[in-house]
Amino acid sequence: MTQEITDAINLDVLPAYKTFAAFLRTEYAPMGRTTLSVTSLPDGEKRYQNDIYARTTTRMTADEIHQLGLREIERIQAEMTVIAKKQGFADLASFRASLKTNRKYIPTSAEQILDDFRHYIGQMESKLPDLFSSASEVARHSRGHTRLPGCGCHPLRYRNAGRQATGPRRRRHLQLR
Repeated sequence: MTQEITDAINLDVLPAYKTFAAFLRTEYAPMGRTTLSVTSLPDGEKRYQNDIYARTTTRMTADEIHQLGLREIERIQAEMTVIAKKQGFADLASFRASLKTNRKYIPTSAEQILDDFRHYIGQMESKLPDLFSSASEVARHSRGHTRLPGCGCHPLRYRNAGRQATGPRRRRHLQLR
């Protein structure tokens, strides 16, 4: 049997791969685009901006979104640094390093993880209407997902908000206010 497998690989598989590689090298690649960005296509900037809007529901440009992200990273890191210093750490790096070994931050059971999850989700859910104009629509489309016991939350609400249990998959977007 081993010889039959070796023969099949040597006589069929490897020659097929070599033929395919030659096709890619001599016919396919030379005819392909030399640029990857959608902006290199006709009306590429408009296409890109439209794709941004379709995925984010904002009219911000890619650079504006990037700058917003950088500002958010700075803001969040500043908040984390305040928390780290309140906990007695000199800086955020030393606080982060301690998270791996400090028993205070290491859960002792699966139930503790679920309890923490329930607590944080509960805190977030009350703030969603301030952040999203379509949070109720997300909740409506998440029907059928399993709820965690003792938690009024849907663990898969946002990841699967566009997927319905039956019927075609439709895209749903949370709209930032």
